[in-house]
Amino acid sequence: MMRAILVNIIIFMAIIGAYYIDFFGWFTSRYAFWGALALVAVVFIIAIKVLGNPFAGGDDDDDK
Repeated sequence: MMRAILVNIIIFMAIIGAYYIDFFGWFTSRYAFWGALALVAVVFIIAIKVLGNPFAGGDDDDDK
């Protein structure tokens, strides 16, 4: 119970901090392209780490 309250407070403080440093403004102007590109790259790297490399060409015999 106490941990959930602490996590909610941390999330709330993170949103306030993001607003304070104008984090959301970085994605609405000339930085929108670079922000989107970085987001796609990060998601791609996470997907390769979690799901594995689809281009590895390993032994794929699970359809037999």
